[in-house]
Amino acid sequence: MEPSYDFLHIYEGEDSNGPLLASLQGNQAPERIESSGNSLFLAFRSDASLGMSGFAIEYKEKPREACFDPGNIMNASRTGYDYKLGSQVSYSCHHGYTIVGGETITCVMGHDGKPVWDKALPSCKDGTPN
Repeated sequence: MEPSYDFLHIYEGEDSNGPLLASLQGNQAPERIESSGNSLFLAFRSDASLGMSGFAIEYKEKPREACFDPGNIMNASRTGYDYKLGSQVSYSCHHGYTIVGGETITCVMGHDGKPVWDKALPSCKDGTPN
């Protein structure tokens, strides 16, 4: 890239509305740029006055170290808001409802090497007689 005329802007997210992480020109190469999400947006701007070889990018996926938020279930309260490996989230049904499935799920390493919850979320069934 030609210094002061060609730029590579790197944004967090899926478009240029995200935070600008780096603005590079010439032979600048950052040591490392890390996204907090799963996407980066690259915008190359050139005055097109010189034809040069462009640039090359190498990227690597950083393995997740935690499970995703499992969410809430209807008619239940939840405890546990840490999703790291080994962490647990528990559910308890509101009065008049019975739990179906295990009350507690644990973040474990899945067969594919990515963190997953060890079982499906429970549900709360209406326990009042008809």
